[in-house]
Amino acid sequence: MKRAAILGGSFNPMHIGHAEMIEEARRVLAPDELWLMPAKKPPHKAAYEYAGDEHRVNMLKAYASDFDDVFVDETELHMDGFTYTANTMKLLKDRHTDINFIFLMGADSAKNFHNWYKPEVIVENAELGLFSRNDIGKEELEELVDSLKSKFGGVYHIIDFKPADISSTMIRSLAGEGKDIKGLVPEKVREYIEKAGLYSKEPETGYDKEFLISEMEKALKPSRFKHSLGVMETAKELATIYGADSQKAEIAGILHDCAKNLGPDKLRNLCCQNNIPVSEREKTDDNVADALLHSKVGALLAKNLYNVDDKEILDAIYYHTVGRPEMPLLEKIIYLADFIEPSRTQNCKPGLDVIRKLAKTDIDRAVYYATKATVDYVTEKGRYLNPESLETLKYYSRYKGEF
Repeated sequence: MKRAAILGGSFNPMHIGHAEMIEEARRVLAPDELWLMPAKKPPHKAAYEYAGDEHRVNMLKAYASDFDDVFVDETELHMDGFTYTANTMKLLKDRHTDINFIFLMGADSAKNFHNWYKPEVIVENAELGLFSRNDIGKEELEELVDSLKSKFGGVYHIIDFKPADISSTMIRSLAGEGKDIKGLVPEKVREYIEKAGLYSKEPETGYDKEFLISEMEKALKPSRFKHSLGVMETAKELATIYGADSQKAEIAGILHDCAKNLGPDKLRNLCCQNNIPVSEREKTDDNVADALLHSKVGALLAKNLYNVDDKEILDAIYYHTVGRPEMPLLEKIIYLADFIEPSRTQNCKPGLDVIRKLAKTDIDRAVYYATKATVDYVTEKGRYLNPESLETLKYYSRYKGEF
């Protein structure tokens, strides 16, 4: 059976360290082919750092043109939605039943492998080739392999290798300053970067509302998309009433649920990769994770996938589910808009129509009654009550007044 080693990554750009890994994998593992697989723009990398898919593919093809056994595979770039190695390797194995795959990864990734999305599926469909690195040696990797085998099974290869101390971030920075990157990237890659003018400046940032609406229409279920449009319009109306930035309100509104359809496992995975706090209940209860983690991950995706770098917007998305004491104005607007937008039908005391009217005249009082309605509903249904919701309720109770 043919053996193909796969090196995936952002390749933004490919550099000498990657080339050295390729050569070492070919020497140690002797695969029949080596595939370079550029990843879709990952949700944990900032949008402004990214060269487009076409440029990254072209850089890899420029490098591969010097070899008969190195190929560029664009599978992940053409997959729908967010991509995960488990899904990719399952797809590749289904397509190429005659190939034995070896998925290559660095030691730092291997140490975190147990937190990847469905690691058991990865090892079912590919062997793993693990590169050591300067701070993680062969002995530590051997212990790690024993642990992974006992937990997931699978076949592992250790590639004892000390890579060059080079990063894509360093190269982008040097190229952006107009400095020479010769010797840091393969020569044909350097020629492509210079010819295409890559990394010479950061692209202009800005908020294209229509583009974000179209992205949410693709990312969300129809009912969730309708809700997001309602939150966007309601947030804009409240921003106008209270003198907030209406554009920020619209952007936060349309993006607030951008992570809603990911599901608990993917939400946890992204939290783990990005050091986003996850409570014990969110780790063990899928319903709780689905309900509460989407707002935290939503802020991450807004920043890294949709190029939102405004902290007010990101915080409004992050806190829109449970709120927090002393929320700034934009956070209160999104928190309320999520509760009162026109398609909402929740029964509560006072009624939803009363809270909608109150939101236009006394936003703090409306926050209190929206929070109380949520706490009452969750308690009545016997569901998990997040302590942060109680903190929000306690703080805003000073504004409750009487009807």
